[in-house]
Amino acid sequence: MNRKLLVGLLVLLIAIMPVIYAETISDSIQQQITTNSGTNAQVTQDYSGKSLEYLLETNPEFRLAFRVVVILLIVVILLSIADIILRGFAMWKACKNESRVWFWFLLIVNSLCILPLIYLFVSRKSKKTKKK
Repeated sequence: MNRKLLVGLLVLLIAIMPVIYAETISDSIQQQITTNSGTNAQVTQDYSGKSLEYLLETNPEFRLAFRVVVILLIVVILLSIADIILRGFAMWKACKNESRVWFWFLLIVNSLCILPLIYLFVSRKSKKTKKK
């Protein structure tokens, strides 16, 4: 799968998560209100058309879900930046060491920082053994 497409789908999923959480929480609250108040009186809240600020101010469950999504988004962005930096450094070192297999392997396989770290660690050890 194309990396840009995968990142785009991930960002889309993260953008949609607050809406999914809000609907699930709203349904859960409506069910609890209906259960607690008996079958005769039903109290429901409709959040459709409400602004994000209104939902964050009035609904603690939505606020918590929104914070979780924001934290996940920040973690994904930081991991992506670390992956790009480590992958670039490892590929540059593979070119410098004329390791074509490692270069193409690093280019094709997306392991979220694991493979570049392995290569950098292995190439550092092999360099030390060559000097001795």
